[in-house]
Amino acid sequence: MSEIIRKALDSFLSVCPLAVGEVVGVGVSGGADSLCLALSLAELARARGFRVRAVTVDHGLRPESADEAAAVAEVMRTAGIPHETLVWEGAKPRTRIEEKAREKRYEMMLNWCRKEGIGKLFTAHHAGDQAETFWARLARGSGVDGLSAMAPVRRQSGIDICRPFLSVDKEVLKQELFDRGIVWAEDGMNADEAYERVRWRHRQAILSDMGLTPVVIGRTADRLRRARAALDFYADRFCAALVYFAPAGYAVLPAASFDALPLETQIRVMQRVLTRVGGDKDVSLEALERYILGHPIRMTLGGCLLVRRRDDLFVAREVARMAPAAVVPAFQKTAWDRFWIWAACPVCVGAGKAVGYDALPHVIRCSVPNVSADEAVSVHFFRPNEKELEKSCRLDYKKETERPVYIWMKEDEKD
Repeated sequence: MSEIIRKALDSFLSVCPLAVGEVVGVGVSGGADSLCLALSLAELARARGFRVRAVTVDHGLRPESADEAAAVAEVMRTAGIPHETLVWEGAKPRTRIEEKAREKRYEMMLNWCRKEGIGKLFTAHHAGDQAETFWARLARGSGVDGLSAMAPVRRQSGIDICRPFLSVDKEVLKQELFDRGIVWAEDGMNADEAYERVRWRHRQAILSDMGLTPVVIGRTADRLRRARAALDFYADRFCAALVYFAPAGYAVLPAASFDALPLETQIRVMQRVLTRVGGDKDVSLEALERYILGHPIRMTLGGCLLVRRRDDLFVAREVARMAPAAVVPAFQKTAWDRFWIWAACPVCVGAGKAVGYDALPHVIRCSVPNVSADEAVSVHFFRPNEKELEKSCRLDYKKETERPVYIWMKEDEKD
């Protein structure tokens, strides 16, 4: 193993250590980068006591894909690395092929990891991939988050996606395989300028001549990632200290304190509020900037309605986006919209003017779940922990004049 590759792996494992006996997955496509990762990681595993399993996804998008997957299996067998090939069955996309194939590849590999009890999936993204991601996002006008490019570790669907080679040039990986006498496959799509990444790749030589090498871009992305972490830290502190997330599903921010924040922190705070209240994680940066710079009294954004009244900024789910009214059976935990509901008698729940919330702006009040029933009920919105919920649902309701209804947000159940 070359010194550059060993240093990259050692550096990564110093901040993301692997336990003795731990099994990790590695995605292997058959290209030089992923083959090099699998072989180098397996060599290190023998010295450190963890174990490596390889997985290949055969997309079936090219006639030679099955042969390439078989070639990977043979290299892994020779190296003593357990390997499995996953075949993408069914219809294939005709548009946005690269994007959809990438999504499907991750979906299949992550499902495989969960099935096999593997918590970490290693992928061989290198400095060139990082630079291509940076340029593509820069061209779209991305902010700090986008220009942070790919993180060394990213959690997705309960699995840590690990990228130890982000600072390594692809030529180093190719040379490693050449020295080992390993032949790799070249994907024809990697030369097709119909794909955006390929266009950036072909222009990288010009950019490198100007000093904008993949290594320099990777260093810039690392520094932007540090800036992102600092911005997130202060946004999280503001949310924890000053934003009231009501158990009934809306949020209240102190308008003056929010307006006094730097613009970038305001954006991050509002992203968090909209995600928790409305569930939309993809509100555009431009839309957030327009809202914050415009200071409107009322606006819809990210599936939410935002209303300023006196000293407060209210954020609630847009009523039109809430689930239709539904009947909740007695003594049965039932999902409705963003909530869990448990009732001691059959009830109907829907959007409406909930009783007891007259102090809220009218349009915000309408987003609070409204409960109706054929008998008297008492509605309790709360943020439960497991013991509180279990105790509440074991009361002797025959002694109560009103049948209790407990409502809590699904998000709060995770707290």
